[in-house]
Amino acid sequence: MGTSSSKGSGNGSKYSIQGGEDKPLLHASAHFSNVLDDDSNSENEYGHIRASRASGPTWAATTTSRVTSEERYFDEDEDEPQQGLPEFANASSSGDGALRSSNNQDMPLIMAYDKDGSQVMKRPLTLPELVQENRRQFPDWMRTARPATVLVENVTFSVKIGPKRYRTLLEDVSFSVKPRQMVLLLGSPGAGKTTLFRLLSNQLPSGRLEGSFLYNAKQPDPRKFHRLVSYVTQDDIHMPAYTVGQTFEFAARCQMPENTPEHKIQERVNTVLELLGLSHRRDTIVGNDLLRGISGGEKKRVTIGIEFTKGPGLYLLDEPSTGLDAKTAIDIFKSVRIIADMGPPVICTLKQPSVELFNLFDKLMIMSQGKLCFFGDRDKALDYFESLGYRCPDTTNPADFFQELIDMPDQYAIPEQEWSEICASRQTPMVRPITAEGFVDAYQQSEFAEQARTDIQELSTTDSHKSFMSRKVDKDSADYFGQYPQPLHIQTKLCVERAFAFVRRTPKNMIFRIVKSVIMALYIGSMFFNAPPHHYQSDLRSIQGLVFNVIAFIAFATLASMPQVLMERQVFYLQRTNRYYSTFPYFIAGICVELPVCACESIIYGSIVYWMAGLNPLFERYIFYLLVNFLLTLAMNAYCRFCACASRNFQGANAAAPAGIALTLLFSGYIIQANNIPPWFIWIYWISPLRYAYEALSLNELVGETYTCRSTELVPPTDNPLFDEPFPVGYGGEQACPITEGSAALDLLDFPTTLSDRWYYLLALFGFFVFFQAASYFALRWIRFKPLLTSEPKTDSGVGNEYGAEDRDGYQQILMADEDEADLEEVKGAYLSFHDLGYIVKDDKKNDLPLLTNISGYVKPGMLLALMGPSGAGKTTLMDVIANKKTGGKITGDLKFNGLPRDNYFHRFTGYVEQQDIHMSTQTVEEALDFAALTRLPPEWTREEKLAHARETLHMLELDVIRDRQIGTVADGLAAEERKRVTIGVELAANPTLLFLDEPTSGLDAMGAMNVMRCVQKAASSGRTIICTIHQPSAKIFSFFTHLLLLKRGGEMVYFGDLGENFSTLLEYFGRHGYQCPRRKNPADYILELTGAGVDTGPVGGEDLPEPADMWRESREAEAMEEILRQGITPPGFHPPVFDRRYACGILDQVKLTLIRAAQAHWRRKGILILKVARNVVIGLLLGLLFFQLSDGQVAAQETVGLIFFSVLFANLGALSSIPGIFEDRAVFYRERGAGCYYSFSYLISVVFSDFPVNILQALSFSVCMYFLVGMNLGTNGGPFFFFVVNYFGALMASLSLCQLGAALSPSAEIANAVSAMIVTLFSLAAGFLLTKNNIPDYWIWLYYISFVRYPLESLTINQVLPQTYTCGNITTGDYSGVLVKVTTTIDGHDVFEGMKGYCPINSGQDILNIFDMNADNLWLDFGVVFAYWAILIVATWAALQFVKNVKR
Repeated sequence: MGTSSSKGSGNGSKYSIQGGEDKPLLHASAHFSNVLDDDSNSENEYGHIRASRASGPTWAATTTSRVTSEERYFDEDEDEPQQGLPEFANASSSGDGALRSSNNQDMPLIMAYDKDGSQVMKRPLTLPELVQENRRQFPDWMRTARPATVLVENVTFSVKIGPKRYRTLLEDVSFSVKPRQMVLLLGSPGAGKTTLFRLLSNQLPSGRLEGSFLYNAKQPDPRKFHRLVSYVTQDDIHMPAYTVGQTFEFAARCQMPENTPEHKIQERVNTVLELLGLSHRRDTIVGNDLLRGISGGEKKRVTIGIEFTKGPGLYLLDEPSTGLDAKTAIDIFKSVRIIADMGPPVICTLKQPSVELFNLFDKLMIMSQGKLCFFGDRDKALDYFESLGYRCPDTTNPADFFQELIDMPDQYAIPEQEWSEICASRQTPMVRPITAEGFVDAYQQSEFAEQARTDIQELSTTDSHKSFMSRKVDKDSADYFGQYPQPLHIQTKLCVERAFAFVRRTPKNMIFRIVKSVIMALYIGSMFFNAPPHHYQSDLRSIQGLVFNVIAFIAFATLASMPQVLMERQVFYLQRTNRYYSTFPYFIAGICVELPVCACESIIYGSIVYWMAGLNPLFERYIFYLLVNFLLTLAMNAYCRFCACASRNFQGANAAAPAGIALTLLFSGYIIQANNIPPWFIWIYWISPLRYAYEALSLNELVGETYTCRSTELVPPTDNPLFDEPFPVGYGGEQACPITEGSAALDLLDFPTTLSDRWYYLLALFGFFVFFQAASYFALRWIRFKPLLTSEPKTDSGVGNEYGAEDRDGYQQILMADEDEADLEEVKGAYLSFHDLGYIVKDDKKNDLPLLTNISGYVKPGMLLALMGPSGAGKTTLMDVIANKKTGGKITGDLKFNGLPRDNYFHRFTGYVEQQDIHMSTQTVEEALDFAALTRLPPEWTREEKLAHARETLHMLELDVIRDRQIGTVADGLAAEERKRVTIGVELAANPTLLFLDEPTSGLDAMGAMNVMRCVQKAASSGRTIICTIHQPSAKIFSFFTHLLLLKRGGEMVYFGDLGENFSTLLEYFGRHGYQCPRRKNPADYILELTGAGVDTGPVGGEDLPEPADMWRESREAEAMEEILRQGITPPGFHPPVFDRRYACGILDQVKLTLIRAAQAHWRRKGILILKVARNVVIGLLLGLLFFQLSDGQVAAQETVGLIFFSVLFANLGALSSIPGIFEDRAVFYRERGAGCYYSFSYLISVVFSDFPVNILQALSFSVCMYFLVGMNLGTNGGPFFFFVVNYFGALMASLSLCQLGAALSPSAEIANAVSAMIVTLFSLAAGFLLTKNNIPDYWIWLYYISFVRYPLESLTINQVLPQTYTCGNITTGDYSGVLVKVTTTIDGHDVFEGMKGYCPINSGQDILNIFDMNADNLWLDFGVVFAYWAILIVATWAALQFVKNVKR
């Protein structure tokens, strides 16, 4: 018994999965030992397999291990399980290939492929036969050790929703799952499926849990249970720059036992890749929205495959077929069936499984409202529900029947007369359940529930409630296994390797950072080119401005690292949950990969600036300068990493990080000196990392330097009235140079003057780096933003379905209502024909690549045409070509609309329902339809008629129940099916005669898809012409279509024509040519297989059967279609509407409607509105208290300009935080403009004017909080204050328009954010504060004149300082802040000291303006330029919206 027979391992394979170019993916010779660990490895009592610690792994196939009482192996030659396994009778033989009988001898033969690729006709395998085939293909040493036996008994789970209030998500759930079983879990949204999966995977949120959950008769250890279970989530979360092969290898190395040889890892990866048909994609990157990679269906296979590499005891698959066509889903689940047949049970939820996919499962579980409505053998379920009075029609997919029965039982009720006869013959009461509670009660009283209770009792008798943690297991015992498969140093090594691989795979990110550093270094270096060659007084101020610029750019440049951190965080959350690694290795990897990148940036940027600006030439000063740059870069990178780790999303991080950087800049010691900071804010100065960098660089440059004065810099100037006056009245013709040593300048700034002190600043910067990295670690470790794994669509309450069952009463009334009541009035449809249509694009080598070849067909009013084909067939491409949505490529062939070529008003006749449901999240459902009707219906219609039409559409699509709900986002808005119906409604509200729909049922469950397609059918019944792409239709959904255009891979036609009643015309066509669709097989799935869909992409056709595309070209149906197209499909006398303008709505009405909507959006986004106002209030109060009641001293005079500069800079930085929201609205703009709702100008004007109240509120809140606290100029009537408010408002609007322009030009929010921040940096340096006008080189002076920061800075400075007077204090009291001039007189040829005469450089506002090279006459000119700049940016944004196409199709 200790070993199992190996016979059968050498048998020839009758079953094979094909992949790629006819390469067998799996047959008898396939080594699948790498999917599950060898028997030679020791196994603990929980079913976990680990390699021997003492002698390393023993992988030899011929080696067999000792069988203990705890080990369970399976032998295909024995009917009963081996030692120690709780008995289960034919666990995997309960299913069959037919629906009710395991006998399939009467089933028709179907086409299949032999191993050499030739076609053969064979009888389909039943499920027991398929299981035995799978089991015979593996040698005994491949078998699974200790698969899971799962027991769930009387489990109830509730979450707290208020004080003493709980919501029950699972209630009294009991079932057992045994090895080799595949369980299909069905249920409508809100049934509790995801909550159950979270229970089984130990990922339940906090709540109240009652009952028992046992894994192999043991309570799961929450710290280690993840190693025994694989949870395949709905989301495809991967590192986008990793190749498919690297993704699998990383998962295998992290999940397989320690010391697993590399060749075993590669074997496992290769087998899984072949099993899932991904071998040809091994070296292709996974990709994401910005990085082109594999397709969506292939990503789903990667998500499933990485769990196959783990080899656990239980698989949980949460809707893994979403986004896959039916054939691909079947191919993948055949692989899942193989895995299950080796031992580990599989529990899976699916939305729209085909019949073939449904038949691969052994058990069926149906849930509703958190309760079990059925759990039992899949092939007995139909008889059970028929005994309750409900029958599945022969034409209905049983999976759809089970999905819909609990929610819509009336559709499947046995007629009353027949039901009464059945009840009379059985002598039972004539009652049947009609509610979910009724089905639950019926199940609890059934033999299936009794059998479930019996199984649980039998399987839980041994050591039932012994907790993992209650046992003391020695580390050297075979029963011991750690929390992580790999030790810490291996985890770290793997994470570091992956981090560097990401950098290598995405060189554009590195190049962008380096190029940005080079550009800014050249800019700053050229601005300060050889600034201090003579060490004049002006050079001293330039050095301070240069140092401030250096640290400011470093600080803001690090913001670019946040998107990457946020993108990787999703992957980290998932992989940490699955215990690929702990937080520390991932954290260390992030540091390791940033060190060389930051070093490279610092050396390049720092070196260029240092030598171009002519700073201190001593080598050790240069090295210290680079060290400061490097440590500051590391510290600020760590700060931005912390902000990203601690923020929910990019919007939050993008608001917090720049605000923090601006605050540290304010307290760096440049804008306000340390000795002028109030005591209540001095702590911010001490914790500002930029302060330490600024002081360190200042010391490094100024200590030991001497400075002199130009003749114009000596004080007092010769034109001073007291210059020649004798002392003590005048200066006696003497002049002084204010600062002659660098140490004196440092002393004025209250900085240390000893060079050795600079090293302490390096320690401080390193300390900030350590602190922020530690904060990042704890944020990663302890902060978790939900949802991590997306749950099912939201319920009507807006709460996740797992937090309560959906109240469907009102909804069901609408669903069951008489459809005639919802019909729209008849619409005059459209006639569209296309002949020999082709579409050609250029490949990477600039060669022609045809995507469509000679496609012909037509549609007429009332027709519902399905465009079908496998992935890569060109379905969406064809629809985009027909709908005139393509922005590139070459279109050939003939296309006529209503008998004429398409004109510029084609969009007025059409509606296009995109696959992505893009809406303004703040609109209600009713408002969205009203907006579409008011903007797109002809002007001949009155407003009342347009709104009435929108209400009819609302009713027809059964949206009345949710008409007043906001659409929201995918995460917190309407359910997926509701969003799709809203998307359709928005297009139907425009009353199109021709409607296009791109995969409207994708991602929906069976009932949701049915609701959507019923609505589409209603639209067709009203006379509209409809073209729809669809990739995975059930037979019922397929029956909604009247015609089909079928494509094969490569964009060739396979069929066009009528479907016929019950698909008779379609099946007769293929049957006539030898392709017989098996009974009960979904015709849609069958024809997709003929076109090459799925992982199995073997050749279609052969010696006996024609290739489908050739068959079509030679068919009589093709000839008939050609004849129809020659004669034309548009009937004589047909007169469609005539349009003479592109937009139905006038421009004034467009502006009015879009403005109202934009204003509503601002008001309903209260959180963002409050955040903007609060941010201005906080910063306004901060500045007001920091510069509280500024004195009239010399330092305060210059700090006034610094305050104004920071205020303008804050307005610029605040606008940057609006970029994510601009991009969210931009997607809606692209869709609506393409649909012909409005001009780009109308949209932009509405956006601009809707921002007025928000920015006025921001300007007022900032000004009021800051202006009066600082004690700024109020004039005689408060005019300067209002001038400040209006000017600041203009700066806000100009900054916002700059961000809107950046968003219109950029493909992504991250790029727009980086570019806008760089422009702000460029203009800030050239604004005249950090570097005065006279010190700006001639070749950059043009930038001074176009800087939008310069004009508000100059006008606000003039407004504030011009009427002011300033003093230097009293020279006798020791607080004198002016320059002391040594006055001497010559007596007998000797200079005799007479005394010190004070000179006050700044006596009036004009003196300040002179220092900063500002002109008082420019007050109103600058004011006008601010608003002119705003207007120019608006025009530029309009041009970008009008002509730049960021969405390419």
